[in-house]
Amino acid sequence: ASMSATVRKDGVVKTRTFDTLLQMSLRGARRRPLVFVIEDLHWVDRTSEEFLAGLADSLGLKLADLDP
Repeated sequence: ASMSATVRKDGVVKTRTFDTLLQMSLRGARRRPLVFVIEDLHWVDRTSEEFLAGLADSLGLKLADLDP
């Protein structure tokens, strides 16, 4: 497979994974309050940051790093 085909496939997998995790989180939040505590957010990897930003946006929340 070509590099561009691999990148496109990886992008599709990431999008589907993000969508699935988002839907699971939203369904769970409808049943009971959810709290996400993420220690050392300033060390988060790019993919996790993308997911958390999307989750926060969909819930109307902001991400904050409270480490001094």
